[in-house]
Amino acid sequence: MATIKDLIEYLQGLPQDAEVVTTNSYAWLSCEVEGVSKENFKRYIHLKDNPQRNGKAVGHPCLVIFDENRINY
Repeated sequence: MATIKDLIEYLQGLPQDAEVVTTNSYAWLSCEVEGVSKENFKRYIHLKDNPQRNGKAVGHPCLVIFDENRINY
């Protein structure tokens, strides 16, 4: 599994002036982007409370960088 260290290494290889955006790659206008402010980073990147995998506790912090917003009830 990837770690924060791996993510930082990857990010350091990207252009430092690249804007952080969101997009909907499934939409008709999939090239359209929307900027993300520093204040909204926590909406997209956050630590998961009580992370579990296959119903079992992971046992260490997990950083969420993508949330599919699936409803599972």
